[in-house]
Amino acid sequence: MGTISKKKAYAAIITGNTIFGFSFMASKIAMRYCQPEVFLGIRFFVSFAVMNLLVLLGIGKLNLKGKNILPLLAIGACQPVVYFWAESYGIKATSSSFAGMMIGIIPVVAYLLSVPINKEPFVMKKLLFAIISVCGVALLSFSEKAEGGVTAFGVICLCVAVLCGAMFNVLTRRYAEAFTPFERTYMMFGLAAVTYVTFGLVKVEGKMSEILPLFTKPIFLAALCYLAILSSVIAFFCLNVAAGGLTSQQTASFANLTAVISVIAGVVVLHENFTVWHAVGIVLTLFGIFMLNRS
Repeated sequence: MGTISKKKAYAAIITGNTIFGFSFMASKIAMRYCQPEVFLGIRFFVSFAVMNLLVLLGIGKLNLKGKNILPLLAIGACQPVVYFWAESYGIKATSSSFAGMMIGIIPVVAYLLSVPINKEPFVMKKLLFAIISVCGVALLSFSEKAEGGVTAFGVICLCVAVLCGAMFNVLTRRYAEAFTPFERTYMMFGLAAVTYVTFGLVKVEGKMSEILPLFTKPIFLAALCYLAILSSVIAFFCLNVAAGGLTSQQTASFANLTAVISVIAGVVVLHENFTVWHAVGIVLTLFGIFMLNRS
């Protein structure tokens, strides 16, 4: 079915989503220093610069000559371009608990989309396990302190984020054999860099004096390195690798592992509260992921 072994694919998808799980802490730190659009511009500029450095060093291989790159642009538009924008404003215009629950729906939507687009089989018990995983994420989300209300604009943004996140999983699987993981990752961050650098410069009205001082702050640089290199280049590369050995239904199911890792990271690193509902949510999430892949 795929181009790599199942063991390597599972190792890649678990690694990628584990890295994502710690990214929420890094994002909270980075956002203390600048606005979201500005930071995303810096983040993806650095990510794309790293990708180009890998090409120059001969570590990353690009062979796009004569290929139709429209599928790559579609993948990049879904994730990270539109997804990051929609998620950011969705979280801003709703409560954190509601946003977490909505994002947790991605595996279910990806499961349903994979049937007509990738011709993957529809198995009711697999869909039920995906829903169980979503229930686990919902428990984790509503165990947090709810802040803010829910607006129509926020709900629309989160629906767009869910659709883009699901389409990313489906499209990466569909074109896993047409393009290498590096080529897919390279185009994703090329498109994201162009988009968010433009947004960031518009936000600061082209004043580099508001951006350059950020690079003198060690804590900001540490968060930037984690998000731009680990949580962007490496994590998304892992997801693109996994797409060559797993179905889009399987890769999407692991998206909710991020919520579990995020809660554990908050408890261990930030000493946040851990309740029985967190424990139940984690168990349900992991059970749903395990059973969907086992079945």
